[in-house]
Amino acid sequence: MKLFILTSLVFFALVSNLSYESIAKSLFFSALSLWIYSKFFSHLSNKISIKLSPKLILYIFWLLKEVLVSAFSIIGIVIFKRSKNIRPVLKTLKVKTNDTEGTIYGNSITITPGTLTTKIDDSSLKIHSISNSHYENLVQSKMLSKIQGSQR
Repeated sequence: MKLFILTSLVFFALVSNLSYESIAKSLFFSALSLWIYSKFFSHLSNKISIKLSPKLILYIFWLLKEVLVSAFSIIGIVIFKRSKNIRPVLKTLKVKTNDTEGTIYGNSITITPGTLTTKIDDSSLKIHSISNSHYENLVQSKMLSKIQGSQR
């Protein structure tokens, strides 16, 4: 039930206009994706327990804000043709997380424009970034502490 609520919130956040139809579609696709996972993929991985806390919900809204800020930054680079700002880097970020926190962190990095998690290990993530400044902004952000705070 908690995972259904979480996926529903994510679908709601991705909808451009909130109407009864979009709410119904969000609930339907949340239920469908969870059913497909439980029928076909649940045996492939260990159970990941996500604590649906108010801090996690606040984190989702904070993450959406960060995605928008990063998106506008990337749009600025593309529109104003500041290609000198594009110097892709691939770096390893050392982190101390459990499996759930590492997964949430890696996925959060991936959905943020300009960054991509390419590999998750026990104590590190390999991050591809559009520039060193995007990587440094990621390292200096409060993303990891917010994730850890929401799961404890």
